[in-house]
Amino acid sequence: MTMIKKYFNEAFQQYEGWQQMLDSNDMLRTAVELLRKLEQIEPNSENLIVGGAVRDLLLGHQPHDVDIATNINVDKISQHFKTADIGKSKDFGIVDVPYGDYRYEVANFRQESGYSDSRHPDKVEMVKSFEQDAKRRDLTVNALGIDKNGVIHDYVGGIDDLTNKVIRTVGRPFERFAEDSLRLLRVGRFATKLGFKIDPETKQAIIALKDTILNVAPERVRDELFKVAGISGSALADYIEHLDETGLLKILLPELHEMKHGDYPHQAIHHPEGNVFQHVLSALRTSKSTDAITNLAIMAHDLGKLVTKGANEEGNVTYRGHEDAGKEVFEKIADRLKFSNDERDSVLFAIEYHMQGHRFPEMKKSKIISIRQHKNWPVLKDVLHADQAARGPDFKHKDWVKDMDYVEDVFKTFGEKDAFEKKMATFVDGRKVMELRPELKGSQIGVVKNAAREYIIQRDFNVSPEEIKEFIKRYEIV
Repeated sequence: MTMIKKYFNEAFQQYEGWQQMLDSNDMLRTAVELLRKLEQIEPNSENLIVGGAVRDLLLGHQPHDVDIATNINVDKISQHFKTADIGKSKDFGIVDVPYGDYRYEVANFRQESGYSDSRHPDKVEMVKSFEQDAKRRDLTVNALGIDKNGVIHDYVGGIDDLTNKVIRTVGRPFERFAEDSLRLLRVGRFATKLGFKIDPETKQAIIALKDTILNVAPERVRDELFKVAGISGSALADYIEHLDETGLLKILLPELHEMKHGDYPHQAIHHPEGNVFQHVLSALRTSKSTDAITNLAIMAHDLGKLVTKGANEEGNVTYRGHEDAGKEVFEKIADRLKFSNDERDSVLFAIEYHMQGHRFPEMKKSKIISIRQHKNWPVLKDVLHADQAARGPDFKHKDWVKDMDYVEDVFKTFGEKDAFEKKMATFVDGRKVMELRPELKGSQIGVVKNAAREYIIQRDFNVSPEEIKEFIKRYEIV
């Protein structure tokens, strides 16, 4: 992290290395060109790059998304640039401006008031300065601006909070959260993403207002969860703990709350890392993936243990069939948070097959092929690894690699699904079975066909059409 205090001892200071940053980041350099163009439209106007891009600069990161704020009316901007109005954003003083090879959100400085739906302001008033605009933003670290010359504009103490690694609301936290209850979740996301602590007053306000999260549309909650899961598995683990500390986990993900606060132990011989909840967090912390679905699947893979707790003859806790039961538990989460069908299917596939990582060496090749050829295999593979790596020192990495190499060897023999099925059809399909065994009816045809397929797979396609014809003719249905 850049030593911010080295560069900033006052609210307004020149960002050292500004020109070098512009030379290394084409999006940022083009944004500065746009700032200069805006000044040409209205010479005495104030035009700044704002928000996350400034925060990232001060943290020593390359910005990947650049927003601009101005006191030039967006209607006037639209007279000079080709602009797009996303939804009804222009009603709030926001337009999308294509410039160079990029698109920039350009927004008027504004004040907002009256949030009757805990999301949208009832009244938006355009203002003349960034100082006024900054005071209506959510977090101090996101309320910074930088001008074309690299001078930082900080009216809310964002530089100090970046230096001290603190996430704090702009102004009074109760007011900021009343304006948009989603900010209850955004605080935790930024604290997790940046590795910062949360200001105590801000955290207490989250706890006090936790129930207002129910005012937020499920889709917005889902999007926030996906953003955290897209950082890393470890970030999602930290976020889950934050949600629990503030009371939000019980409201939004009661299944995980029950997993933590209920009685779901593990046998130490299988899971030295601890109980089911501790196992899930440990599995997440082994994940280096930045794919949100992968990390959410790791989070969900043992949900079935909530409803399958039992005991064996020795009195040890068991969770038999939890992989199948977990699908039904996750379906409730997916319905509640409005997962898309593809998102839902990816997680369900991982839940259903996450126990197979222990069984590949003994598994039929046909089963390995069906799993490996599936479009969601990459998600499942990461879940399988996390599930086993969660055991820490007891995880046998060499055995894991050996098992995965075996799966890949089988896959190389048979290939992708389309090519595999095309080759298989040259030996057997339903029509060929009916031609050779006209006495068979209904499901009997499928039984013989599947038996022939299994025979072919076990021999790695090293068979002849005549051999398979004879197999079909002689196969006896039990």
